[in-house]
Amino acid sequence: MRISAANVYVHDQDEALAFYTEKLGMEVRHDVTLPELGDFRWLTVAPPGQTDVAIVLMAIPGPPMVDADTADAIRSLMAKGSLGGIFLSTDDCRRDYAALSAKGVEFTGEPEDMPYGVDVGLRDPSGNHMRLPARRRYRSSPDRDRPRQATPARGDGLCGAPTAGVPHAGRTRGAGSVDRSVRRPG
Repeated sequence: MRISAANVYVHDQDEALAFYTEKLGMEVRHDVTLPELGDFRWLTVAPPGQTDVAIVLMAIPGPPMVDADTADAIRSLMAKGSLGGIFLSTDDCRRDYAALSAKGVEFTGEPEDMPYGVDVGLRDPSGNHMRLPARRRYRSSPDRDRPRQATPARGDGLCGAPTAGVPHAGRTRGAGSVDRSVRRPG
């Protein structure tokens, strides 16, 4: 099983399409209108060269899929940037921040050094929240007889979670099982 697409709701599919392609530089993967489904438009985009996954730019549904109250709740959550999000990645967050800012992309702040790398947030015209981190490089475990695990390069936990002060972090039991027991210092 693999992920092929992830959905974000958008207020206006044409506006979203322009943002994701013209400003973020993504490519259209599908743009199909299905008359037999009430002119439902299946619109997907993805970064150039990334062919195994796409972002579905989904119009906010109405009846019969959802009732009016649910559609209003979706709009409300979108306005707050609280209806999911997209995690992009880059090898240089500050470079891409400057390039995208020049194209008119609005960010929620400046790039910041974080335990997991340099990161910045942005939102699309519909209010969907996105992150654009340049993550630190991770190295593989040198012990080739055991199952491979990502080993953080600077002692940070998986996805940047700090491990300082967590005595059990990173310990394993047996063939790759993770020791999740809590150990108190002393």
